[in-house]
Amino acid sequence: MNDLIFSQAKDIALRVVRGEANANESCVLLADLCHKNGWPNYLVVFSALAHEQSGHEKFGMNAENTAPLIVEACEELIKEPHPKNA
Repeated sequence: MNDLIFSQAKDIALRVVRGEANANESCVLLADLCHKNGWPNYLVVFSALAHEQSGHEKFGMNAENTAPLIVEACEELIKEPHPKNA
């Protein structure tokens, strides 16, 4: 199951980096994978970023300015080798 989750996450991240998918919507998908699969380390950043997309405007965080951070996190995920102990 871990292989499937990692593969799904990398596929989503790759679509974001290529500009084929919306970064904010994809971040929510990646956060959902994180929550439903025991919080693997390689997905925790997406949970945090998804949380910051709304309701944090008074702190200067919103969907628009988190998008570049999401793309950066996707780039890092694509580079990551399969984790042994996710």
